This record gives sequence, C-alpha cells and structure tokens, in this order.
Amino acid sequence: MNLMQTPNYTDPFSVWKSLYTEVEPTISKSMQKWLESDEYAAISGQLLTTSLQMEQMMRTHAEKLLQAYNVPTKNDFSRMMDLIIGLEAKVDAVEERLLEIEKSTGNTSAIRDQLSGIAGQLEAISANLQSNAASSRKRGSKSEDQASE
Repeated sequence: MNLMQTPNYTDPFSVWKSLYTEVEPTISKSMQKWLESDEYAAISGQLLTTSLQMEQMMRTHAEKLLQAYNVPTKNDFSRMMDLIIGLEAKVDAVEERLLEIEKSTGNTSAIRDQLSGIAGQLEAISANLQSNAASSRKRGSKSEDQASE
C-alpha cells in the first residue's frame, strides 16, 4: 500500500494506519523538541522533588501511626535483632571460655552444672523476649480496638 494512497474508509485499521503514518513524524519532532527543552527539565526536576517530599511525608506519617497503635516498626525489629546478635556473641564467648576452662581443669561436672544454669538463664531471657513481643502485640490490638470504637 502506498503512503499517498487514500485509505479504505470501511476498514478502521487502514484509517488508523494512514492517520498514524501522516501524523507521527510531526508529533515525534515536537515531542523530541519538548523533551530536550530546559522547560521540560525544570518541570521534571520539580516533579521529582515533589514526589520525594510526598514519599518522605508518607513515611513519617506511617511511622507516627504505627507508634500511635503501639505496633513495632522496621527500626524496632532492627534494634531487637542487633540486641539478639550481641547476646549470641556474648553467649558464644562464654561458651568458648567455659570450654577452655573445662579442658584446663578436667572438672566437667561442675562446668556442666554452670552450663545448665546459663542455659536456664538464656531460656528465661528468651521467654521474657517472647512475652514482651506478645504484650506489645496485645497492646497494639487493644489500641486498634479503642481507635475503632
């Protein structure tokens, strides 16, 4: 089909194709000029700045909302993980020290008693952490219940 040929008006596809082939180069040049202009760059910069400000504002409001409902945030979980990792490192250091003492003294029964005492303390700490997390969740659900009333 030649570009200069008149389209078959009974076929919508041929009308659309004809319109496209005639208009596209002009629109393309105009759009290219617009995209390369300083005005477009300024508007794009303003849009990006506004978008980033909105994102920061939404993040701040989401954090405040989570705090109001006493729901732990990502930062809270991150801090808790840091504490747990620190605790694990300390437990590993104690375990290594106890193994060194065991090797040097040969008195394994006393050391085993100490290790079982430490294991009991660790279980109590773990239970306390789980209890704190559960009570935090309960407080969050109570706050939600009160807010919905």
